[in-house]
Amino acid sequence: MKAIILGVLLLFPLNLGFTQSETGRAVIAGSVSDPDNNFVSGAGVTIRETQTGLERKLQTDANGQFRAAALRVGTYTVEAVAAGFGVARIGNLTLAVGETKDLNITLRLASVQTEVLVVEVADVIDRSDPSNSININSRAIADLPIRGRNFTEFVQLSPNVTQESNRFGIVVNGQRSINSNIAIDGVDFNDPLQGGPRGGGPNESAFFFPQLAVREFQFVLNGASAEVGRTSAGYLNVVTQSGTNNFHGAGFYQNRNSALTSPDAFGNDSSSSNSQHQFGASLGGPIRNDKLFFFGAAEKNLVNIPIRSSSISLPAASSFPRTL
Repeated sequence: MKAIILGVLLLFPLNLGFTQSETGRAVIAGSVSDPDNNFVSGAGVTIRETQTGLERKLQTDANGQFRAAALRVGTYTVEAVAAGFGVARIGNLTLAVGETKDLNITLRLASVQTEVLVVEVADVIDRSDPSNSININSRAIADLPIRGRNFTEFVQLSPNVTQESNRFGIVVNGQRSINSNIAIDGVDFNDPLQGGPRGGGPNESAFFFPQLAVREFQFVLNGASAEVGRTSAGYLNVVTQSGTNNFHGAGFYQNRNSALTSPDAFGNDSSSSNSQHQFGASLGGPIRNDKLFFFGAAEKNLVNIPIRSSSISLPAASSFPRTL
């Protein structure tokens, strides 16, 4: 088994998560209070990511407030406890990239053993985020068809977002693409010369990042926070897939069969050479449960489109009628 994992690490790029920055993460903040709505200071708060076992422990301040920044995107369980009170737990708390979850946890007086379980219900509006943003989740990325499997095409589903016809950059609210900022796991991914994503824009056929490796992303149309910087237009905040305590993976193969290609406008049969093959795979899992994980993805696009040049014979000049 160790030999298989080592081979995967050599074949695929690693995504261990420790290179991610604040811009590729999420935040959980809130308060802890007693049944009389008085804030409880010094209460212990434990935040645990359910898929990887990642834990963050902290205490509320003098005003009963707590804040856990730079959390990975995922599903969490939050527990709060204080002397004389039972344990309060919030489960199934889903964090999206760039999101801040505000929680108000109420402790109950302890009898012999008391535990309060609260199931998180998503807010329709994130009141803590003043920016105008749109989140594209993992289901949309996996299920929606896009040409060339270039995930940046999804940004055009956002209002006031178009694509430059000459440099293939992303235009937000009419500003040039060089004014936008693109980050993957908090790392700069901009083309310093042309603007837009590094390696080509949505109309470029060159592969630069596997779609299988993208978990979700946030597109901020305006009002990006000061920590983002380098943008007076939009901000594309991408988070990649990562390993968990369970092995998981995906694979695909798409084919444009040459036998289904019709003749061109000049009657030339292109069925013998016009074809396209897209294929890829991903794999992730634990190296050591709750401690170390791996994930890798690779995709390939093979396109064969023949280009023919035909000459057109014109009659001699002497054959045209002359006008006096």
